[in-house]
Order: sequence, then structure tokens, then C-alpha cells
Amino acid sequence: MNDLISVIVPVYNVEKYLVECIDSIVRQSYQNLEILLIDDGSPDNCPAICDEYAKKDKRIKVIHQKNAGLSAARNTGIQKAKGKYICFIDSDDFIEKNYVKYLYELIIKYDADIAEGTLFHFYDDEPYTFNQVNEEKLRIFTNKEAIRDLYNSNGVPVTATQKLYKKELFNNISYPIGKLHEDFFTTYKLYYASKKIIYSNRLIYFYRQRKGSINNTFNLKRLVVLEAIDEIEDFYKKHNLNDLLILNYKQGLNLVLCFYSQIKD
Repeated sequence: MNDLISVIVPVYNVEKYLVECIDSIVRQSYQNLEILLIDDGSPDNCPAICDEYAKKDKRIKVIHQKNAGLSAARNTGIQKAKGKYICFIDSDDFIEKNYVKYLYELIIKYDADIAEGTLFHFYDDEPYTFNQVNEEKLRIFTNKEAIRDLYNSNGVPVTATQKLYKKELFNNISYPIGKLHEDFFTTYKLYYASKKIIYSNRLIYFYRQRKGSINNTFNLKRLVVLEAIDEIEDFYKKHNLNDLLILNYKQGLNLVLCFYSQIKD
């Protein structure tokens, strides 16, 4: 099997990290890639960096658009993608050299709709030590099992990254424009649309945490996640997932408490 895989990279104001990100994709052991760099109106040198890479690698396509946010950039990538499978890489992160190959082989071997690995968290400008897991451990879920596992502290992650998806899952699903915590609005729908999800403990995605980022500080805009909680409630009721409602309510409460703990004033 050698299916075309589309790698979607929303790009905005990350010129310090972009080269490392793109290099990690270009150097993948799996080569049949379409690399979509979505310049979301970046005000720095990112557009020029993207264009320069496109000149050197025919697999790279650059799309320049007015700034509309992460969700809009991802949606543009989904619309333009020609691959049978797609994945999302944030432009300040980078991936292990076998990232695509590993997830693709899991999907093929287990006939899954989504395959995902594990994030390695590190803080920007701080030294870190990376040790790969010694023993691979796989967990296989049905759609409902995967949604339930989202609520476990060590369960499958809600984030859009570190996953490889069948592109057809996005036929009727997109990311919410102009909203933070876009993955909360979307991942459970993608799981529900899947027949099988496979999760591996292998560390394949390097997630950069920047001090002062939106995920580490309180902002009133983050309360939009409570809107996601309401949408999830409606979704569960519509699809007869009533046993998950209490988990959704608990998550909403925990998020409010988490936000409260981040308020300094």
C-alpha cells in the first residue's frame, strides 16, 4: 500500500519554529505525501519561508489566506487535500521521522479509521530528555468506547494532532470558525463517525508548550468551551449516548475549576 497522505500545517506567526516543523515532515520515511502549508495571514516571515520550501519540494503546496484562525486554516487544508488520509501538524511542533509510516501501517493492519500515537510535551527554551517507550502497547476502540475514553485522565487525547484520519470522516465535519478549544467541538464527532480507532503509547509527536500561551493562562474567550459542552450534550441525547451525559457535565465543571485556578487577579 502506498496511498497519498495529506499533511495539513496551519501557519501563523511561528517563524522561530517553522523550519524545524517543515523539516520533520519533509524527512518522513513515508514519502508519498502532499504537504499543505496554510499561511493564515501570518504577519512575520512565515509566508516567505513557506514559499521557499515549495520551490525545493514539489510535494509542498502553499495556500495564502487572510487571517481567520486555526479552525479556518484546518478547514482550508481539508477542502484542498487530495490524500486518502490526512493529519494535522501544528507549525510550532515537530514529528518523529516515522510518524506517518507508523500511523498508516496501524490503520492498514487493523482496518481502523483513525490511528493515533502519544504526545511528548516539552517547554520552549528549556532542556528536555526524550526516551522512547520500550514496549509498544496498543488499545483498540469502537466509536463509543473511544468517546468514553476521552474522559479518562490517561485516555485517548482530544487534540487533533498526533492522529491519522481517513479523509472521508470529514465529509460532514469541520472545525468551528473563530472559536478556541476547537478540538472539543470536533474530536468526539470524528470518533463517532469511525468504526474503529487505534491508540498507541509510542511517542511520535513533539508538542511545544510556550509560557504565556492561551492554554496556560486564563482568558474569557476560553469559556467558549462551555458552549462545546452544551453541543456535546445535545449530540449525546440525539444519538442515544445518555450514559455519557454525566461524564460531560463533570468535564464542564472541571474545566471551570481549572480556569478559575488560572485567574491571577
